[in-house]
Amino acid sequence: MGKESLKIVTIGGGSSYTPELIEGYILRKDQLPIREIVLVDIEEGKEKLEIVGEMAKRMIKSAGLDWKVTLTLDRFEALKDADYVTTQFRVGLLDARVKDERIPLSHGVLGQETNGAGGMFKAFRTIPVILDIIEDMKQQCPDAWLVNFTNPAGMVTEAAIKHGGWERTLGLCNVPIGHTKGGAAALDMPEEDLFFHYAGINHFHWHRVWDKEGKERTQEIIDVLYNPDSEARGDMENIHAAKFLYEQVKDLEMLPCGYHRYYYIEDVMLEHSIEEFKEDIKLFNKMELIDFINSRFVNFPDQTLENYVLKVVFMDKKLLSLSQIMELVFESNSDVVYSHVINLENTFYNEHNREYLIQEIRKVWQYLKSKKSNQYLKFVSLFARFDIDEAIILAREEIDHVEQYTGNVDFKIESGVIFSDLILKIIDSISYTDNYKYATQLFYEYLIKQPQRFDQFYFAIIQDWKINYNVPKRQLDLI
Repeated sequence: MGKESLKIVTIGGGSSYTPELIEGYILRKDQLPIREIVLVDIEEGKEKLEIVGEMAKRMIKSAGLDWKVTLTLDRFEALKDADYVTTQFRVGLLDARVKDERIPLSHGVLGQETNGAGGMFKAFRTIPVILDIIEDMKQQCPDAWLVNFTNPAGMVTEAAIKHGGWERTLGLCNVPIGHTKGGAAALDMPEEDLFFHYAGINHFHWHRVWDKEGKERTQEIIDVLYNPDSEARGDMENIHAAKFLYEQVKDLEMLPCGYHRYYYIEDVMLEHSIEEFKEDIKLFNKMELIDFINSRFVNFPDQTLENYVLKVVFMDKKLLSLSQIMELVFESNSDVVYSHVINLENTFYNEHNREYLIQEIRKVWQYLKSKKSNQYLKFVSLFARFDIDEAIILAREEIDHVEQYTGNVDFKIESGVIFSDLILKIIDSISYTDNYKYATQLFYEYLIKQPQRFDQFYFAIIQDWKINYNVPKRQLDLI
């Protein structure tokens, strides 16, 4: 190889691909005179780096090799005097992949990791990082080879060469290897007896196959893998195994990459992806649903994006039922539900959207009422203005059922008291409508029956009703 010993740096060293990479090095120990392997990751990946790194050390020790394995979060220093730099990282971690796939789906378009909108999202995040790595390499290891295994591999590799100016760049992908194995299995022949001719790039390639006698075997493989009665697959297992159109593949006279499903049978793949998305949501347990609504499951970077995605999912495409999600989540996380609904109303206000929200809120209202939920009163206190007539009836019933307080009343207002009386909050919502006078009547009736809660009435008076503090006090004094 021209060097007595090699230093290999892997960026994204905490990846689950690392043990497979180490195994490959071990199997090729006679061709790779390795001196040191440096596994690099970021702070968020530190725990995984330590776990995977210790496994790598054990693998090397078990193989009887004396290679040095270094774990670090300092990429710049790690690159010093490297001979090879391999990359296998995901900018934004798995939260970013969730967004790559779910945001496009919420618009009714494909959101796959390396194809379509999802692939472009990932490229936009990844290319600036690969270019930063190249800038570090120019200073620390100007003679090193860059071996990229980071998706979308085609775009990232092209960017490294054309825009980073790093000509010593190789792009790797295991998809052609999978197709090679699948083609050999379809013919029931050893791989070494076949010649595979690939054109295109990793997730966007076609190929033809010849045997060692020079006979083309492409159509035979097409017949085995793609005829309508075949149960064979012959490609990757990580995407939906929708059937290619047999006549189309025959007409191509080439074997397609498995990812071409996203282009040749886009409608089928899109429909499956959306249904899978819906089913995933249904399978979440209650806390996961809370996390989804609370943006912890999809970790949006800002409120605007969060509101927009929720609008598309719930209001535009109606991929999920807002009322059903509210029913599942409200009793355990009411404030979060209220916050999101009000954000949707205020941010995207128009008559159509408001009517939709009223309809969904009333469904939840009736659900909690029929269930006799202990959160029903709180729900009405938050959403009273969406059904004022029902709110008035409930406030009237609650006040009628309250017992008359007959003890002594202390009109002192303690500091730090929070306005929490749910009946008063319902009355407060009623007061903002044409029913203001009736709301005032309910207010005083409730005050007379529950004077010991004067601190709560005080907050209502000062904060919302703007009534002089002494007016209700004098009323109570007279009573």
